[in-house]
Amino acid sequence: MNVRDLEYFIKLADIKNFSKVAASFNVSQPTITFALQRLEKSFGAGLMIRHRAHGDLSLTDSGQQLLVHAKTIVDEYQLAQRELTEKQQGRLAMGLPPIIENTYFPQIAKRLKRVGLLNKLYTLEEGSMTTLQALQAGNIDVALLATIQHHR
Repeated sequence: MNVRDLEYFIKLADIKNFSKVAASFNVSQPTITFALQRLEKSFGAGLMIRHRAHGDLSLTDSGQQLLVHAKTIVDEYQLAQRELTEKQQGRLAMGLPPIIENTYFPQIAKRLKRVGLLNKLYTLEEGSMTTLQALQAGNIDVALLATIQHHR
């Protein structure tokens, strides 16, 4: 089993059309068919039902179960790729809410630039809740947050 087969499967579960999935990945339609067959063989279960009369596809129970795991596997794989690429480049991903970015970060950025580290920093500028979620999901390495709790 390879990650690309899972990516094809996820898209096929969404679009439900072999030709459109193939076009979206710029591959031939048989490539998608063979990927589905490899997955079905690997898991020993049918994953999709082709309704030839309606020209429609639907997931089997096994297909629905695999879809949940496939999304997680593909997300984790993509996260690992990003992390390893950033590590090789020596980059740090930092989340900054707008108030911190505009008020405090310019002072920090000047110092980082002076010591040659600014180009090793990737910033995500979002609100505190979105930044916190990105940190928890592992999409960024560090975050400077304003308060995320509502005061009464």
